[in-house]
Amino acid sequence: QELSGGPPTGAPIEIRIKGDSMRELGLLSSELVEILENIKGTTNVKDNLIDSTGEFVFTIDKQKANYYGLDVVQISSALRGVVYGTKASTVTVAGEDVDITVKYDESKFDSVNDLENILLTTNSGDSIPLKQVADVSLEPAVTSISHRDGKKTVVIQSDVEQDANLQAILTEFDEKSTQIPLSQGYVIEVGG
Repeated sequence: QELSGGPPTGAPIEIRIKGDSMRELGLLSSELVEILENIKGTTNVKDNLIDSTGEFVFTIDKQKANYYGLDVVQISSALRGVVYGTKASTVTVAGEDVDITVKYDESKFDSVNDLENILLTTNSGDSIPLKQVADVSLEPAVTSISHRDGKKTVVIQSDVEQDANLQAILTEFDEKSTQIPLSQGYVIEVGG
């Protein structure tokens, strides 16, 4: 992009998608980027989503957890203790406080299946594997999430070729984007 004097300016076309679920926003963003890329006169179409490698999400079945006398806090604390360790105490060595952290041997966890098999202690003293009360899935993840007016927001920007008609591009985009069904609570705003 060529630098010019004066205050910074944004892209000629900017579309904001607002909603609650990053998964849904990501899907909508992909569809809208594809629409924009296929309109004659647009160039450098991109969104502000920066994907990470993904994350494992443990979904706790509250009914099963209640059956074993466990709650979400107990289960998540146990899982966090396995992954990050738990501070057991502090000792003073040469005048400096050093934390003592107790955690599992990381070499014992080669895959997420190993985490599913960690044992949780129930209120009755029995031990059950985590997979008895939680399901694991690999979910797409983003490194940062933008917000606008309290809603998660994805911003799509596009430049316009020099001889292109901006109004014609926006009209065509509006026609095509209104054909995409939006879930309740999701909004598409067009500006630039």
